[in-house]
Parts: sequence; C-alpha cells; structure tokens
Amino acid sequence: MTLLFFLLFSSYSCDKTRKDAEKSFLSAYVENLNPIYGKRVEQLEDGLYLVKRGFSSPKILKTREISKGDVIEIAYKGYLLKDTSVVFRNKTIESPEQYTYKEDKVIEAWERCIPRLGIDEPAVIITSSDYAYGKEYMGSIPPYSSLIFEVRILNVKRK
Repeated sequence: MTLLFFLLFSSYSCDKTRKDAEKSFLSAYVENLNPIYGKRVEQLEDGLYLVKRGFSSPKILKTREISKGDVIEIAYKGYLLKDTSVVFRNKTIESPEQYTYKEDKVIEAWERCIPRLGIDEPAVIITSSDYAYGKEYMGSIPPYSSLIFEVRILNVKRK
C-alpha cells in the first residue's frame, strides 16, 4: 500500500512540476509581447491568449457569429513555445486546412479563438497545454507543451 501511494504521489508531483514550469515560461513569453503588441494581446482565459496582428482594414471582413457546422478554411502554422520548432505543417493560403466548427476535433484553443477573428485577419493564438494536448504526447509534441499558432481565416462556408 505504501509503495502504491508513493508511485501515485511521485507521478502527481512530477506532473505538477512540469505544469508549473510551463505556466512560468508562458507568462514570461506573454509579458515580453506586451511592449510590442500592447492592447492587442488579449487574455481570454488563464493560459490562453489571442494577438490580433492586423490593423483595421476594409479587407478584414467580420463574419457573423460562427455557428456549429460552419466550414472554416484556415491557413496556419504551429510551433512549440519552448523552442519554436514547427510541429504542424504549414497550411498556406494556397493549400489551406478545412474543419467543421464544433464538429471536427480540434484543440480547445481553436474553438475559443477562431470565432473572434474576421476573414483575412492575421492573428496569433498562444495556448497552454490546458487548451491543447495536456499531459498527453501528440506526435512530436511533448506533454505540458504550450503552443503558438499563426492563423488566418480565409473563408467561412455557412452550413
């Protein structure tokens, strides 16, 4: 019984240490963005940030509220925050990704941030593992990894 308690506690302790380190690194990264982007760094939740990089332009079309079943065409590139290595292939304007909002499986960060963007509005999503893959490995993404996504919605096809 004592051995079982030790194993469970040491696993929890290791996870807590990793999570605390991730949170500290993410906070420092966002703090360094504030002098550059100022009010454009929007904290949506603890550990989830949206940075709208574009300037007001007639080209940026605010969509009506994105609804379940709408097909979103998006160009993006995803990085690990800790070393900026690319972990998601570059989906360019010429070869975008499509997903169905609230039906296809995407990370929670996307579900919360994408509806806040207009068509052709460049943005950066900065997310802790809480809104991404958590303590699970996902391909080349280690557990407790904060991620950065450069995104741009190209089109929204209504259901």
